Amino acid sequence: MAAAHRMSVLITGLALTLGVLAVPSFAADAPARITEVEARKAVVGKVNPLVPPIAKQMHLTGRVRIEIIIDDQGKVESAKVLSGNPVLAKACTDAMKNWLFTPFEGKKVTTEMTFEMN
Repeated sequence: MAAAHRMSVLITGLALTLGVLAVPSFAADAPARITEVEARKAVVGKVNPLVPPIAKQMHLTGRVRIEIIIDDQGKVESAKVLSGNPVLAKACTDAMKNWLFTPFEGKKVTTEMTFEMN
């Protein structure tokens, strides 16, 4: 009987945990998603990533994919690396934080951008 009760509690706890984790967050202030093409068309100011000296010495090249959130004023609020070499990624996020976009109807938006570092 005790074992059955423990199993029931375990299953209930697991179901509650999974239920909580599976429920998506629909916060009112969550940024709308736009495409990379839409974002690039709205760029009004940008800073190109500077290849770090160590990356030049090691002849590092490649793609870096970054997710950015653009605030309602068109400024980059945050930049998060999704993939790419960490040495190159740092240079891309540092540059990306200085980009400026035409505001998207006064809304906060999010997108993903890809940089080719050669």
